Amino acid sequence: DIISLARTDSMRFAQNLMRRNKISGVPVLEGNRLFGIVSVNDIIKALEGGWIEETAGRHMSTNLVILEEDMPLAFAIKFFQNYTFGRFPVLNKNRDFVGIVSQRDLTRVLMKELTDEIAKSIAHLGAERVVVTTKEDISEVLREELEAGHAVDVAIDCPGGEIMGKCIHYLTHGARWI
Repeated sequence: DIISLARTDSMRFAQNLMRRNKISGVPVLEGNRLFGIVSVNDIIKALEGGWIEETAGRHMSTNLVILEEDMPLAFAIKFFQNYTFGRFPVLNKNRDFVGIVSQRDLTRVLMKELTDEIAKSIAHLGAERVVVTTKEDISEVLREELEAGHAVDVAIDCPGGEIMGKCIHYLTHGARWI
């Protein structure tokens, strides 16, 4: 289900919707037509400006960069590199809204792909379970895995903003696994 706002919803409603769903932005739609996005920054401006009870349609961001649903993942990656937006709406060929891609979504997909690639690349070592984590404390992740009854052969710690670069470095530079 797509979480969205109508142009007539208040910025306060948008704030509560984002808090309740733990998201940082929400599209403003009527049917499948996209009119804008309300982000956390828009909510902050509304709070500071004293217009949190006014409509989303009046204060939403309308200068949007969109992705088309048939674009390759590489386009989304490039968009996140080139723009400061935290999310991009996705439209189909008819210009209907079909979804939204956030940095979190992209990271989750890339981490899954990377984990699969790492698992393949070290299969020759006989490792069956590989864990790649972005958590600061890899021992916490290993403890959770062991408590869940999973034996972990290889664990890779990729914290902070260096997630992809660090993991790709491990993968491509023949790191020794101990």
